Amino acid sequence: MVGVGATRLWIIEAHRLRPDAGTSLIGSWPRGDVRLTEERLPYRLGPVRVGTRRAIRFEFPDRESAVLQPFGPEVNALLDAHRDWPGGIRWDDLVQVALIASSEAPSREDVYFALTYDDETTDFLALGDAGHALPKLQALPGFDNRAFEQAMNITDEAASVLWRR
Repeated sequence: MVGVGATRLWIIEAHRLRPDAGTSLIGSWPRGDVRLTEERLPYRLGPVRVGTRRAIRFEFPDRESAVLQPFGPEVNALLDAHRDWPGGIRWDDLVQVALIASSEAPSREDVYFALTYDDETTDFLALGDAGHALPKLQALPGFDNRAFEQAMNITDEAASVLWRR
């Protein structure tokens, strides 16, 4: 089974008798780290080729790629959702980076980057999903690493602007 959230993609082992029920988590990756490409695989009935089947190739950062041949409208929805997702930070349009901490609990999942663009839209990136982008964010000219370190120690709700263009 495949699940796609706002920032992550999950692969879950399906129950052998109930394919709609999961049994264990195979893996979870930031969406921007997984590449999905559509493929057409030959479909045969015995020795006769009768067409092609639509398939999705998943390329992961830490394991071999895998090909999934889903059935029904789910394959279209998954490909469309992945294709429509911006795929990461729009570096050229970025005008502000802020760090937002929630007061729910002092955990990494309660800390988010608020990435604001010149078209006044904002994307939110959980700190736990920002591993691939964090070095590039910290390399922005004038990025306030001191404020970043201080914000990481806050357990109350807070927002800190770390960089502005």
